[in-house]
Amino acid sequence: YYNGGVGSSSKRCLPSIPKPSHRKVITMSSLLALLKDKQQQLASRNRAKTAKIPDGRSRWRILPSWRGEGHDVFWHDFAAHYIKNAKKEMQAVYVCVDKTFGRPCEICDAVAHAVKHATDDATMELLSEAKANGRVLVNAIHLDGNAPTEVVILELAPTAFGMIVGIAAEYEEAGESIFDVAAGKDLVVTRTGTGKNTKYSVLPAAKTTAVSRDVLTKLHDLDNYVKQESSEQNMRALNAVRNV
Repeated sequence: YYNGGVGSSSKRCLPSIPKPSHRKVITMSSLLALLKDKQQQLASRNRAKTAKIPDGRSRWRILPSWRGEGHDVFWHDFAAHYIKNAKKEMQAVYVCVDKTFGRPCEICDAVAHAVKHATDDATMELLSEAKANGRVLVNAIHLDGNAPTEVVILELAPTAFGMIVGIAAEYEEAGESIFDVAAGKDLVVTRTGTGKNTKYSVLPAAKTTAVSRDVLTKLHDLDNYVKQESSEQNMRALNAVRNV
């Protein structure tokens, strides 16, 4: 305070100046980013596993869009990088944002850079395995599987998905939909071979299995499933590539 005037001595009390703090300041925006990043990490631990086409013949029903009526897109592109060390131990798994969202992918760039500087076959093999292979996700029911009423996320190779698209297009031209729950078509998928020699055939079944409309309430949100980006996991994947 200041107390001054005629016949009195002037006194001034100045507020003390706080000492500078060396603690890191987390702003609301940076905290929100950290929280969202952690949310993605926690969600990835509880994320449903995808189903694969088994060897031999299997019967499937491909279901309509999870986005509801008025939406025709029933699939979502997806790919991931699987990065191992020299002992073939998994070091990191991270979504490929190029093949999943069509955006530039740091992991793809890091793998391509490492390939240019690789000097031995073992390293080249590890880097080749770290490249992301595009897949397509759909909601489906494995009609002759162990759980014939359970809706699963079916992970398809592009060749198998292309065959399904071809069949769907033929029926659409005839005024029918293979995705309709009541009047859709069962698909018989045959898988033979392994690795790069895997082959598929897809044919519409002569008879159709009755499917309850309740499955429409159990569709997996594929938009949410592919949201697997995390700055922490991205950095882990980048470091794993650099250490190959």
